[in-house]
Amino acid sequence: AARLAASLTQGADTLGLSVEDVLDLTKTEDNLPFIKHEPPSSSAGSTNDLIISAIKQTDFDIDSSRMEFSGDVQIKSPRFAMRCDHFIVHLKTDGSGISYGEGTGNVFIRMRNEGKPSGHEGFARRAIYRPGEGTLTLSGWPKIREQHKEHVAATEETKMVLYTDGRVKTLGRNRTIISN
Repeated sequence: AARLAASLTQGADTLGLSVEDVLDLTKTEDNLPFIKHEPPSSSAGSTNDLIISAIKQTDFDIDSSRMEFSGDVQIKSPRFAMRCDHFIVHLKTDGSGISYGEGTGNVFIRMRNEGKPSGHEGFARRAIYRPGEGTLTLSGWPKIREQHKEHVAATEETKMVLYTDGRVKTLGRNRTIISN
């Protein structure tokens, strides 16, 4: 890994990354590549705060209060960790925070409880995060997995809602598999 990191930091387009920076980006959390969660410090703000990183591109549009992240986007929060191909943050017009976030493409979510994985994992083509409601709504053949249970959409129109307090709601045709 160190050799690979060294090769990535050599050349004209290194973005100023050191070998340690690259190695830090490749660490895993529970075998989930690239996501590393640091619990919030005592000076951290709300449990709705997000740390977002992207590999390819980040665009800020101040006029529309919108930020777009592309390429293996990673979103970290005390309430969840998420990966997707593309993530758009819509800011509140008064500048007081996030109105909602929209992740698309290969969405994976791992819910957290007090900074630790809770057991709920979600998969979908699209996810809408609404911090004010404490919800992550999955659509596009969503699936939610937890210990000994799996909720699977039976139609593409089915939506599944992960609540940041641990509840799950499925809207539309679905099936649930419970293993013993």
